[in-house]
Amino acid sequence: MAYRFIQERAEGKDVLEIGHGDGYGSMCIAQTARQVTAVDLFEENVLAASQKYAWPNLKFMQMNATDLKFEDGQFDLVHSFQVIEHIPRDLLSKYVTEIKRVMKDGGSACISTLNLKNNQKPGVPYDKSPHHDKEFTPEEFKSFLSPFFGKTTVYGLFPKAKLRLVERIKKWGVSKFLPKSYDPIYQYYQRLSVLDLKWVVKENLDRCIDLMAHCIK
Repeated sequence: MAYRFIQERAEGKDVLEIGHGDGYGSMCIAQTARQVTAVDLFEENVLAASQKYAWPNLKFMQMNATDLKFEDGQFDLVHSFQVIEHIPRDLLSKYVTEIKRVMKDGGSACISTLNLKNNQKPGVPYDKSPHHDKEFTPEEFKSFLSPFFGKTTVYGLFPKAKLRLVERIKKWGVSKFLPKSYDPIYQYYQRLSVLDLKWVVKENLDRCIDLMAHCIK
């Protein structure tokens, strides 16, 4: 869903992805971008993605997110999805400063992360992933990023009306009485896609699934 957010924004542009993982998202963006450069901390990810997606306008490189080996103002668009929560707290400012540094004037950055406030459940101890350092509430996310950029807008990822209805019915427990082949709730989740979710700007983002900051230099 995060890549769908930037597909139109990337059209005809020089794009940098920080934290490309298996490379599938980079490939999707390369379908519309002029050039996509994708970096990842782990060499095995770089090797696997390079072999799987050998496109002329797509390049994979091993690099640390807090020490980017690019010139100032090189990219129109920089995106980094579900990476910021893995960055050590004492390097968070360096991570964002590096993103800003390699952006062209007037360029944009799209940074996504989970929504801590939605993950925390009342009365239940929160079990944070051992691979995460700093996780953000919507307020913290915007407050942290805003000083680095000229304009920062935070979107929340929400289920559309049909998915909200299905989730409500699921809570009633009807599915436990039906075999999967006759269970409409199970069948719906089998067909679930990005079309069942939407990015929204609203005052209260407490219950959104993920956060997406769109930052303008």
